[in-house]
Amino acid sequence: MISLRTTSRYLTGAALTVLLGACADGAVTAPGDLAAPPLSVVAAGDVCSTIDFNGFTHGAGVTTVTAAGTTFAVTAVPYTGANNEVNPNTVARAFDTDALSPLEDRDLLWKPEIGGLCAACNGLGRVLVIEDPRGFATDGDSRWGGVMRFTPVAGSGTFYVKQFTAVDQDAQGSASSPYFEGMPLSLFLDNSTTAAATAQRLGNGTVQTVAVAGTPTFGTSFEFRIGNPEVGYDLGSGALDNVEVCRVTVPPPPPPPPSNPGTGTQGYWKNHPNAWPTSTIMIGGRSYSVAAAIALMQADGKGDKTYNLFAQLVAAKLNVAIGNDASCISAAIAAADAWMTTYPVGSGVKASSAAWQSIAATFTRLDEYNNGRLCAPRRS
Repeated sequence: MISLRTTSRYLTGAALTVLLGACADGAVTAPGDLAAPPLSVVAAGDVCSTIDFNGFTHGAGVTTVTAAGTTFAVTAVPYTGANNEVNPNTVARAFDTDALSPLEDRDLLWKPEIGGLCAACNGLGRVLVIEDPRGFATDGDSRWGGVMRFTPVAGSGTFYVKQFTAVDQDAQGSASSPYFEGMPLSLFLDNSTTAAATAQRLGNGTVQTVAVAGTPTFGTSFEFRIGNPEVGYDLGSGALDNVEVCRVTVPPPPPPPPSNPGTGTQGYWKNHPNAWPTSTIMIGGRSYSVAAAIALMQADGKGDKTYNLFAQLVAAKLNVAIGNDASCISAAIAAADAWMTTYPVGSGVKASSAAWQSIAATFTRLDEYNNGRLCAPRRS
């Protein structure tokens, strides 16, 4: 907002002439680049997206936007101006920084042919403003400021704002000056009285990205306040863009701890068919019925170690299937299964062979697990 309007608080005559030369209608040199604060951390799995207003035409009312997988209702609550000037316009509007009018808001326009004062606005497209009390045609954003509120669909989750873009945050004046600005564009969450993040006053026609530190969350609403609700003391002009919103994704609960009913040895399982939790079992890529597996476990392998490993592997798999902790044995089970894919029962593998020596330690570990000497106790 760059024009002055006559109010009971404003200077007149020569003093006003000096003020006009120093404030919004004149060209202002933006301050040098400032070091940007670190961005808030986005947790793995959170759903994030950026709200921009390029889907709206110049002057269009913005009543809903979509971000982070939900819909937000958008409302504007304007502050009252000097002499109790009430702003009846409660719809936030899209302002096209590429436009050629309204000239009263050249600090939101960049094109040099109309004397645009916001060169940094080139590329922003449409931004969000609180509508001027006199309407949008000749006057775009309101000098008195107010609140731009975003309310998600009830029950849609917990959210946080990662960053936003603040446009045209004019330099601070003093309480006795017509250009006393009040609050710069500031983010508030769930009607808090403390700002979660506040833009800097970099000067007329400037653009800045404001990061929100600490990832504070909200569930009810977030809003941007600009200006000062005290009557006659704010020039709340300015705009908002590129609001990055994230929805917190709640991870699934961890699996319950193993019940550890106790492990049984291969001797237990081959003598208790009714205790088997399954009607078939897969060993080395082959499926065996309970009867077929028990028959092989009871067979005399006559020195063929594949029978011994088969029995221990069956017992280990059954012990895991009934709820015993598998954290210490899952790798051994996988290794034994892979070995038995190459050397199924009856392959004639001798204890002295290189093939057996490659799996002997795994066989011992399976035996220890089945006897309750590792991460699961033996059945009582």
